[in-house]
Amino acid sequence: MNKKDDFINVSVAVDENEEPAYQLTDELTDEIIRAIDNNFNKSCAEKIEALHTKIIITSAEEIFGYMLYLFRKNLGLNQTEMGQVIGGLFFKYTRSGYSKLERGDSRISIQIIFHLSSLISVHHFHLFAIYDEIIKMIAFNKKFNVHFKEPIGLYGFGTLGITTEKLMKKSVKKELGHHQHLKFDDVLGQHNLRQINKIIESLIPDIVRESIQIRAKALVETSK
Repeated sequence: MNKKDDFINVSVAVDENEEPAYQLTDELTDEIIRAIDNNFNKSCAEKIEALHTKIIITSAEEIFGYMLYLFRKNLGLNQTEMGQVIGGLFFKYTRSGYSKLERGDSRISIQIIFHLSSLISVHHFHLFAIYDEIIKMIAFNKKFNVHFKEPIGLYGFGTLGITTEKLMKKSVKKELGHHQHLKFDDVLGQHNLRQINKIIESLIPDIVRESIQIRAKALVETSK
């Protein structure tokens, strides 16, 4: 990477046409739905519970929140401190408000990308490139089947290929907060996670990181 305004190629080799390692067949899907409708017995419940480790149901907002989490960890800030600096010059997030961004409970605002770009002095194009790469890594991972609640561009609904409301509600648990981020860590895998963190690390000079830490702590103190 020569200049920050150059295109970053953060691609990790994946075969988008390769079938996922785990296949949820139509027959198994029908069996799960019948079990739900018939107040399933213990064996069916255990089978559905086992699927929790195989299916990820997520959204563009949750993946964006995960990216924010990775940037925050790299900056060495807690959620209260990040909330003070991520809203630009005229808006401050409470800890609760900012945590909703990381959990994906708030709709994505394009302005957040620009605020983050300004905060770390990096062209916003690079942030979009990293966001897209994380989506791709999640969509085409080989460990889990992924279903997006709403289609994400060319990635569509992900690899799961079902939109059954009952299955989404009853056979998959929504992970929250730190547990959700650990789930995404697992989906990416250690190699890809190291690569993404390495890219983020390279984007933010130490002097910028230290300046943000000082500013964030000062803003928290003045807000008390």
